[in-house]
Amino acid sequence: MSTCKEHLMLEKDLAGIRLEEYEHENGVVVLIPAGEVIRVDPAAPHLGRMQKVDWQGSAYGVFPQDLLKRGGSI
Repeated sequence: MSTCKEHLMLEKDLAGIRLEEYEHENGVVVLIPAGEVIRVDPAAPHLGRMQKVDWQGSAYGVFPQDLLKRGGSI
């Protein structure tokens, strides 16, 4: 992956944890469906063992190994 934000189209469903502090659904596990486009910043620091991604205007934490298995470039 490059050092700028990338858009990936998911080839398989991906589980993510909502990270937005101001939303009442913070910390909720969400299934991001296959076919959706997510935005990844490979240069962003990891959150523990999780990579931050953006989907539909919200931030989510996902496991990098899951992202590699389920995401494809557009």
